Amino acid sequence: MTEKPVGSEISPPGAETVDNFRIFFDLCPDFLFVLNMAGDIILANKTVLAILGYSNEELTGMSVLRLHPEGRRDEAGVIVTEMIEGRRDFCPIPLLTRNGREIPVETRVVRGMWNSEPCLFGYSRNLTDLKQSDITDLKNAERRLRENEERLQLTLSGADLGTWDWHVPTGDVHFNRRWAEMLGYGPEEIDPHVRTWEKLLHPEDTAPVTATLRRHLDGKTDAYQTEHRLRSKWGTWVWVLDSGRVIQRDAEGKPLRMAGIHMDITERKNAEAELLRHREQLEELVRERTLRLEKAQKELLLRAVEAGRLQTLDIMLHNIGNAVTPILLQADQMAMLNGDQTVKYLEACYRDLCNHREELNRYIMKEKRGIEVFSYMERLLENLREQQGKTTDAVTTLKNAVGHISQILKVHSLPAENGGMKERLGVASLVENALRIQEASLKKRGIRVQTRLKPGLLITANRNSMMQVIMNLIKNAYEALDASNRDPSGKEIFIHSFHHGGRVCLEIGDNGIGLESHTPEAVFETGVSAKGSSGFGLFYSKAIVEAIGGTVSFKSDGKEKGAVVRMEFKEQ
Repeated sequence: MTEKPVGSEISPPGAETVDNFRIFFDLCPDFLFVLNMAGDIILANKTVLAILGYSNEELTGMSVLRLHPEGRRDEAGVIVTEMIEGRRDFCPIPLLTRNGREIPVETRVVRGMWNSEPCLFGYSRNLTDLKQSDITDLKNAERRLRENEERLQLTLSGADLGTWDWHVPTGDVHFNRRWAEMLGYGPEEIDPHVRTWEKLLHPEDTAPVTATLRRHLDGKTDAYQTEHRLRSKWGTWVWVLDSGRVIQRDAEGKPLRMAGIHMDITERKNAEAELLRHREQLEELVRERTLRLEKAQKELLLRAVEAGRLQTLDIMLHNIGNAVTPILLQADQMAMLNGDQTVKYLEACYRDLCNHREELNRYIMKEKRGIEVFSYMERLLENLREQQGKTTDAVTTLKNAVGHISQILKVHSLPAENGGMKERLGVASLVENALRIQEASLKKRGIRVQTRLKPGLLITANRNSMMQVIMNLIKNAYEALDASNRDPSGKEIFIHSFHHGGRVCLEIGDNGIGLESHTPEAVFETGVSAKGSSGFGLFYSKAIVEAIGGTVSFKSDGKEKGAVVRMEFKEQ
């Protein structure tokens, strides 16, 4: 009989060839037999009858296990079961004659059909006539095979692995004891069929696992491996690493047999879940801390804004004070030049002339006093004209001072939230207005201001906010000069505006106290100041400039070497 792999099928002979089949069957010198799926003998050839000493009637319906030595029938039972399930095709156990003599054989089986029923076709090769060396080699091979099987079982047991062996066409699966125990079952509680695994598979894992398995069965992948959950006997979910490979295909490439292992990875999955939970908690904590930090930053910015407003208010009050001073002086002068004395003298002259109106011609022509009255009245008129001019100048000064105060109040009106309304502003105009407001402070200090302002440079910003920034930077510059050791005659502030790299730049610098620091950008942090002040001014200015998309940088070559603040804006 030609050997075929386990799972391949042999069709029974047709009626027209049954005689020829029976002749061949009986003439074969090897033991030939047909078993049903219960392991009972259906048919045996004449070699079996002659050598084992049984009649055909005695063998028909007999369990094949009775043809093996009694001491090895349990082992034979396991092997026959595996042959029936399609997981084995070889049996090394000797056959037993009717009188109890053992005959060494090598038995092979294939699955097939007999009388339209599934069966096993098998043959056993009689090893009695083999050379002793051949028998020794065969026994050694058998021993090595058993040792390898035992070693494999020890390895699987030590690795705590479950195994499965799947006959794909029938769906029959052999699960080892560990596979069942992994889920809390005994081997006898597990139906040896692929539907057992399918029923235990977690619903959420079914689609992806089935798709992965299908790709391997179709030959699209070299191996199959998934991580999925199986329901235990107690209703809990056990995570397993499932690995396997098709180990036998038919001539058309269809899978016949697939084997693999299960590893319990529940602890690892639980650890991963716990790690994920901690990570999510950490991320949530980071989010909360970030929100708190953002809130704190906003509060800090608001405080900085308030501090900036206080500084701005200080500047505003100082400049209003400078503007009010000439108003008071001019008011005093106007009080002194109120013309009361001149009017009194004019009234005296008028009364004197009225007293001499009867002889007015003689009085103003001949009498010395009369002649002096006219001259005196002329001087009084000139005095009135002079007072009138001074009054006009005083009124003009008062109007300018009041206008200056109005401008200061307008510039220093606090901007609305988010920077207020933005407009296109000329950089040169902003600087000139800021210098005009700061003029008194600069003159009082004897500071020379050099400007080099490129005409036509425009930025988009809130006017009041930008005026506050520029005035604050000018104030910082003259305060830096106040704190320096430089000769008063050499104190300078320079203001330049220009194009650079497609951006509008404005630099405000001085030759004052400077800064000895390796990190000049620190001056924009709150609480940092080389002059002993609060340090909110530059922080507030930077916040305003960055709010409209600009940048601010600070540069100083060192102590007593001055400093430059540079602002850059998008070109409009």
